[in-house]
Amino acid sequence: MTWLRLGTAVITLACASPPREAGLGSARKPVAGREAHEHRHAQVDRQDRPVRQLIAEADEQRGAQIFAARCTPCHGTHGRGDGPLAAKLVTEPRDLTRREVGNLPPEHLYRVVRDGGASVGLSKAMPAWGRKLDDDQIADVLAFVLTLSK
Repeated sequence: MTWLRLGTAVITLACASPPREAGLGSARKPVAGREAHEHRHAQVDRQDRPVRQLIAEADEQRGAQIFAARCTPCHGTHGRGDGPLAAKLVTEPRDLTRREVGNLPPEHLYRVVRDGGASVGLSKAMPAWGRKLDDDQIADVLAFVLTLSK
């Protein structure tokens, strides 16, 4: 019985701690509603630089190289979602040449690449690249991807 109470106390303490987002340097004060959404997406990189700034400073050519190495199996050479693995997936990879991709908030795109599709309610087949690519590399890929939808 004592162990159960101790376990419950640990769980309660863990749940009572302020939420932390992956990659953020410190815990943030919890917020709700639209403010929470905006707060969560305002700064999502490890250096606390806004995602828009990361992408603006990114290298599209490096992004194209990373895209060729990591993304083409599913998204295809030109980003149309027609890569060699696309036919084997339950959910079709997104066609990155479509205008609506370029209209998505950069923070959303960043989160999809860093944390995977499931992190934003999209396909679980889109892997999380945040453990293999650093923030600058993700920004490089996004800078390149955004050129595809123009």
